Order: sequence, then structure tokens, then C-alpha cells
Amino acid sequence: MSNFQVSWVSPPGETILDILCERKIPKQCFAEKIGLDIHCTESLLSGDFEITDGLAYQLSEFLGADADFWMNRERQYRDDVSRVYRDLTVDEDDWLKEMPVSSMQQYGWIPSSKSGSKNLLSCLDFFGVPDIAGWVQQSSSVFGMAKFRTSATFAQSVGSASVWLRQGEILAENISCAAWDKERFVSSLVEIRALTNEESPSVFIPKLKEICAGCGVAVVVAKTPDGCRASGATRFLSPHKALLLLSFRYLSDDHFWFTFFHEAAHLILHGEDSIFMEGEEFDHGRQEEEANEYSSSILVPDEYKDELYRLDLSYKSILKFSRKIGVSPGIVLGQLQYFDLAKKNHFNKLKVRYSWAELGF
Repeated sequence: MSNFQVSWVSPPGETILDILCERKIPKQCFAEKIGLDIHCTESLLSGDFEITDGLAYQLSEFLGADADFWMNRERQYRDDVSRVYRDLTVDEDDWLKEMPVSSMQQYGWIPSSKSGSKNLLSCLDFFGVPDIAGWVQQSSSVFGMAKFRTSATFAQSVGSASVWLRQGEILAENISCAAWDKERFVSSLVEIRALTNEESPSVFIPKLKEICAGCGVAVVVAKTPDGCRASGATRFLSPHKALLLLSFRYLSDDHFWFTFFHEAAHLILHGEDSIFMEGEEFDHGRQEEEANEYSSSILVPDEYKDELYRLDLSYKSILKFSRKIGVSPGIVLGQLQYFDLAKKNHFNKLKVRYSWAELGF
């Protein structure tokens, strides 16, 4: 990371302003001391007025630090301006098109800008890499293990998915977790299953995060950017900490909880070296089927499966069965639809629906 360069520019005027504010020196007084009128002083503070050798000496005399400091500060600023505000190469422009820049700016993940070169550097900063080659190396190590299905939107899917996963990693850094404990996590699923009866995300999400953190799993909820159709993802950030990332993409309780237990299954069944991401653009191999089966067996235990298959399809019967097995009616309906026992557009009033507003997005 020795070549890492940030995506912003900071004129010497910002340093000058900090000193003036700290010492409570009025701008007019400062202007008189360095021999500039107020208009030129404002231009100096904004970065439009260049620091010359003579002005550097004046700044040194009045503010401190030697003249070389102020000349170097000016030189670095001009170099940064040239680097940040420049024409993109073809490769850089193509790469940037794969990134969901508008979503990233809308969600506050990178600063808003209309400059292509600044957006390029902001995206590289976001990933913590110095250049596109660094991103390629980083993403190949991640998505080389992911099960992508080749499609016409492959490049955009990888770009958007990598952004979503990276945001999950950034948010997970601030979640304090115990060391990963597989047995404890498996045991905790009984307690987590009971949370399916809580309708409000403001109630069940904090509880879910707390339980999982005690097992070494950082649960992160993040809205997906444009181009990413994923509903969930998992990866181990270290041997001691796992990330379980959820998008709430379908805004319903049955899909959210099925996705959670599906992702939990990957952590439990498929080891610490694999990365999984679920969505329309992604492959559904044997490990995905195993995770689906695991999730389904948590929500509707195997001893109740025959009764589920024979269930009389009515609001009353679904409500009664859901109370019997201790999960929400929406989850029972979701399982009936998952096994093609109920039509996708029937009984959907039983599902709990969420809004982006109540989820904090």
C-alpha cells in the first residue's frame, strides 16, 4: 500500500485556515500581515492563488513552519489536482462503468462528484487499493471462489457485487464479536428462530446481531447498489470472525429469514475458505442446495414436513400450523410456495412486509 493515494485534494489554504481559527486571527489582519488584499487572500485560502517563494517566506514569518514547508504544501496540492482532475484512460473508463457509482454516491459510500477521475479515485479508496490492478487482484481472490453464472451482465454483476461485499466488510469492522464458535452458532439458531415471530426490524435486528456476535458472526444489513441482485452473502474475514451480509431485497419476512438461515448454513456446512453470494446472477450448485435444505429444515423441522405437505390451504390452517411450530405465518406460506404447494400470489397478506424507511435506508 506504499503507493496508495487518496482521492481528495487539500489546498494549503485549509492548513492556513486551521491556524487562523486556532489563534483567532481575522482574515483581514492575516491579509495585511502577508501583504495581500482581501480578494487575493480569499483566493489563497480556496487554492486559486499560488504560493510563490516570497509568499512562502511571508507565511513562515507570520504563521510558523519554514518556507520549504509551505512550498512543499503548494507543490503537493498542485500535483494532487493534476492527478485527481484528469482524463481517464480507456481501461479506467471501462472499469468505472462496471461500478455502481450513482448508488455509491447516493448511499454516502463515496463522495458525490461529476469528475470521472475523482470518482475513479474514490472507488479505489473505497476498496482500499492503489489502482485497478490492485482491485483485480483483490476481487479475483474473492470472486474466483464465488459461484458466478456467466451472463451478459457478468462484468457489471461482479463490479456491483464486489462493492456490496466491500461495504459489508467496512461495516463489519465496527462490530465487536467473540471468536468464531461453530457449535455455539448452531445452538443459537433455536433462539434466533424464535425471532421470526417479531414483526418489527427495530426489535429483531439488534437481537439477531447480538446473538450472532456472541458466536463470532458479524451480521450486516446493507442495501444493494444498482446491478447487484444478491440477497445474502457470507465470508470469513479472519479465522475468528465471519461476515453474514443481508440485503432485505424482497422486503418480506419469509424471504429475509430463509436467506438468513441459508447464509448461516454456508458458515456451518461449508468451511472457512469459501465465499457465497445468493441472487439471480449467481450459480446454484450442490452447496446452494444444501444451504436451502438446511434453511428449510430450520424453519419447518423435518418432523413437520409431512403435515406441511398435507396442509389444507386456508388462512386458518396456515395460522394454526404456524402457531404449532413456532414461526410466523408468512414463513409457513413462504415454505408452501417454495415447495410449490401454494401459488406465489395466494395468501400473501400473511407475510410481514417491510419498508426501506423502517430499515433505516
